[in-house]
Amino acid sequence: MTDFDIGELVDPDSSSGGGDFVVDSPASHTLTVLTQSEKDFYEQKAERYQTDNGFQNISDLGELDRILTMELMINRWSQWQITETDYDGLPVDVANLQRYIENFSKEIRAIKKDLGMDKATRDKDNQSNVAEYLHNLRLRAKEFGVHRNNQMVQVITDWQELRGIVELSDNCTEAEQREFKCSRDDIWAWMLEDLFPRFDALDDEFREEQQLWIRTI
Repeated sequence: MTDFDIGELVDPDSSSGGGDFVVDSPASHTLTVLTQSEKDFYEQKAERYQTDNGFQNISDLGELDRILTMELMINRWSQWQITETDYDGLPVDVANLQRYIENFSKEIRAIKKDLGMDKATRDKDNQSNVAEYLHNLRLRAKEFGVHRNNQMVQVITDWQELRGIVELSDNCTEAEQREFKCSRDDIWAWMLEDLFPRFDALDDEFREEQQLWIRTI
């Protein structure tokens, strides 16, 4: 952290700029800014930070408040540096503003690092996420392969059973077909009531597992 007082946010060179505009901070505090452009700047930054990082903890939101306030001041002072005047056209101390900007920039970098918002932390997290994604992808590919193998085993088993019933039916008289329940009607009913549902159950089980995958992606 830097060695300046956050109270320096109250800029001795600041002026009304023609009116006051109120914004709501991520931690549910209100902040008064000087112009509509500052209000737009603050609200757009706040929305983007929260969308990109998804902060929920009140302490993190409080730190985000500090970042936004300091970035707002840096934005204000940078504009004043360019024109060497404040919003009311009064002269400002450019060297003093530069010192404020440098101190606040260091403070912002330190807070972002603590919150894991710096590029090094993001890159590390991204590498970890990619590695985890590939690991899960391999596991799911293996499970899909197992499912396909189970389907093939089921198909071959059912096919052999169907073939055996058909051959039995062809070798039987009508009386024997009725006795052994292997007539054409019996075979058709067996396929509709037993064979097809058995295979569908295998697919249904796999689809249920796929829904779990989707929820964990």
